[in-house]
Amino acid sequence: MIIYAETKRTFLRDVDDNQLHPKLCAAFRRRTGGLPADHRVWADEYSRFSLALRNAQVNDEAKVALEYHLSAAGRFRVDVLLAGNDGKQDHGVIVELKAWDQAGTTDIDGMVWAPVGGGRARQHPCEQARGYKGLVLRFNESVRDSGIGLEAAAYLFNLQRRSPEPLEDARYREALDGARLFLANDVAELRGFLERHLRFRPHVDAIDLIEKGKLTPAPALVDRVSSMLEGNEDFHLIDEQFEAYRILRHAMWVAPDDGKRHVFVVQGGPGTGKSVIAVRLLADYGYLISGGWTNTALPINTQICLTNTSTHAPAAPASHPVQYTWTFGGTPAQNSLGATSFTTDNVPCFVFNTPGSYAIMVEIRNAAGTLIDTFSRTFTVYGL
Repeated sequence: MIIYAETKRTFLRDVDDNQLHPKLCAAFRRRTGGLPADHRVWADEYSRFSLALRNAQVNDEAKVALEYHLSAAGRFRVDVLLAGNDGKQDHGVIVELKAWDQAGTTDIDGMVWAPVGGGRARQHPCEQARGYKGLVLRFNESVRDSGIGLEAAAYLFNLQRRSPEPLEDARYREALDGARLFLANDVAELRGFLERHLRFRPHVDAIDLIEKGKLTPAPALVDRVSSMLEGNEDFHLIDEQFEAYRILRHAMWVAPDDGKRHVFVVQGGPGTGKSVIAVRLLADYGYLISGGWTNTALPINTQICLTNTSTHAPAAPASHPVQYTWTFGGTPAQNSLGATSFTTDNVPCFVFNTPGSYAIMVEIRNAAGTLIDTFSRTFTVYGL
């Protein structure tokens, strides 16, 4: 459900005439029977976004939609949806707006410190935008099949860029790969981003497809438990679901091994994702205690255990021996093993003690010295 959908020209006129907020409120009441708690910020945040859109070379007939409800219950709402064409391809652009004037890092994966409710851990805005994009692509068959490009971005219009910028720290690499981040003094860059995707009038209305396209039914949880326990992400977690999951997972990591039981309580109504969170956490805990945890963005001094599951050895016949050569990025002093090259089937568990990105590679050679297999993974290690 979309609360407001107009052309760029009409959207800007509604902002200029101070009619956008009344129109949004009236439409929201008409469609849902009430108003959300955050409706008072609409006039400011959409006005701030309009300043970037106004001076961008974007066609006046490009489509602008506001307050798109991703769920029937209205729990998940996309701030801005735009539709246009880059001259070759139609595009839809998702923009998450934040009025934060402060933000910082946390040691919880994918979470930032935000000035909300006195200050607390919240989902990285780019992770939020990336999640919305993933949800649309996963469940909207019409968008997937149309050839429309779907982009995502977050715009924090009150937050001035710092050097270095905490929200672009290496720990948020996954979120930043999935959505662009624009801060208060990135207006020119945001304008360029919009121009690259929306310069011309769309041939196919991405907003119409997103709202009315053919949907793929969500799988039943009971049918996906086995897959989830194997580590597959069969359900997208967004907004409060994502935050609860990441906070609890972090608590599992740092819970003291003191012989005591630790209980975590998640509250929510029916259909809010509590069972999905529980199964995801159970799968994560299985990986954690087995030494097979595969997260590649970690705090410093987090134990990493690599298990050799190659089919070449050690089960290979003695007459056909193989040799393993492990190579670690960085210097010997940056990992607890004190070396960066090993020739053994497996390496002991270890930690990286210095922030940075570390590539780990294993090469497998036969008795003649011929390379027969390789595997590599890069770990991003951040400071607390």
